[in-house]
Amino acid sequence: MKKYNIAITGASKGLGKHLALNLASQNRHFFLSARDEQALKQSKQDLEKLACSAEFYSFDVGDERMSYEWCERIFKQRLDLLILNAGISSGLDDSAKKQIQVSKVNCLGVANIIFHAIEYMQKQELIGGKRGHIVLMASIASFVCLPNAPSYSASKHYLKSLAQSLSMAYPEIKITLICPGFIKTELTKHINNKYINKIMLDVDVAAKKITKAIEKEKRFYAFPFYLFFLAKLYSLLPKCLQKICASKVRL
Repeated sequence: MKKYNIAITGASKGLGKHLALNLASQNRHFFLSARDEQALKQSKQDLEKLACSAEFYSFDVGDERMSYEWCERIFKQRLDLLILNAGISSGLDDSAKKQIQVSKVNCLGVANIIFHAIEYMQKQELIGGKRGHIVLMASIASFVCLPNAPSYSASKHYLKSLAQSLSMAYPEIKITLICPGFIKTELTKHINNKYINKIMLDVDVAAKKITKAIEKEKRFYAFPFYLFFLAKLYSLLPKCLQKICASKVRL
């Protein structure tokens, strides 16, 4: 039986690692990537305890050359599932350097991989009506403009538009856009807001929900639904009311 091959960026900890653990089963091989080599080693060991095989490659997705080298490596065999999870966040008060870094990782970091992946997947055999499956990890912030997190929300808008465009352009490649709300990870540990802290999801709970959406090959999945509904409603409000609402959920 052929192995089912899965590649995940940002897989050293947090949501990426929990997604790998939730997707783990016999006859699955994982290609893990992130910047933290020691944490990747631990992720690899944890997967091997679940009867999976795994290998890792430590690099920064913002590096075009290293991203291409990783793509060459993971596509030496058929790649069934690619999860582009790596990302960082910033607030309005962060330096210009940090704001630019967010765009580099969240936008360019995805572009560095996904367009090479599309080229490779187009050459793969059509199995079950698809040549491969790509998952983009966006956010409910994709549907709102956060004045206190401009680079982050803009980067998630980019991912939403990219997923929608690619799913129409390449119908034989499954594209899934995931838009979660607030999740307890390294990205959100700095948030000290009573409203947000009340609704923040445990990372394993979020990973289980996302895993189900991936396995069902959903084109789009946003959760929790009430937060997605509020985000859509917010986008319809006049600018003066948007400013008032945004002030209540300062990140």
